[in-house]
Amino acid sequence: MDRLRLLVWKLSSYSNSRIVEVAKGFVDTSRESPALASECHRTFIDCLEGAFSGLEARRCLALLYVCNEIVTMAPGDEGWRALLSAAVMKYVPIVCELALRQNELNVVLNVMRLPGVWKQQQLFDAEACDEMKALCEMHHMCVCVFFCVS
Repeated sequence: MDRLRLLVWKLSSYSNSRIVEVAKGFVDTSRESPALASECHRTFIDCLEGAFSGLEARRCLALLYVCNEIVTMAPGDEGWRALLSAAVMKYVPIVCELALRQNELNVVLNVMRLPGVWKQQQLFDAEACDEMKALCEMHHMCVCVFFCVS
């Protein structure tokens, strides 16, 4: 797990090769045994929560990209699908809000784009994707109204 945490720690950009490397590390390790799968799941969520707690909008976005890769690499793995579905439902809107507050507009645009991609590729439930997108748009409007009025 330390190796996976180190991979996430080094994930500071949106480099596709790095994102794939991190996702592959989690998927390959989780396939070794049910106990390791459970540990991988916990570790990934810990990393995502750590990036959010550390107010690292760019790392959060990169980890959302990792979610996408994991689900793509392990299409029949219901453990990953359930875990990541819950994680993206929780984190996509708050990462969007975090990025808006940090004026990370590129991060905001990419986070707001993810639910549509996930819906189109049928990686996550369509209604959940619509809800995530609506919550991101609501945060975006609230921040825009706040800054326009201020």
